[in-house]
Amino acid sequence: AKNYSKVTWVSDALGNGSLPSNFTGAVYAELCLTADSVDKLTTMDTGALVIDTMYWLHPEHTLYIMDLVSDADWWYEQGFDPFAQPGCLEMITEWIIKAEANHSDVYVNPPANFTGVRGGS
Repeated sequence: AKNYSKVTWVSDALGNGSLPSNFTGAVYAELCLTADSVDKLTTMDTGALVIDTMYWLHPEHTLYIMDLVSDADWWYEQGFDPFAQPGCLEMITEWIIKAEANHSDVYVNPPANFTGVRGGS
């Protein structure tokens, strides 16, 4: 529960618009690029968890950032490998589709194990 509270706090900060969109987009990219890293300290799909929680808290901003990372110019300008973008877009899209399914009514269906307070949009 303690670690999930931290996920919620971070997801809220990423999704509430208080951080620069370029930063949040870079987090999306890094979640994707490190998803299959052998150095991960968990078997959990961290990207899916963060996106799921962001979508639950702030669905509009979550989708806005997806649009941002979909822009090939943005991806390149941020210093990411252009050849990695298609695979990342596929992965992030899968995360968002799952989040949308999990939270078709975002006010009723909190993420699994949620113990915090839902933030504002």
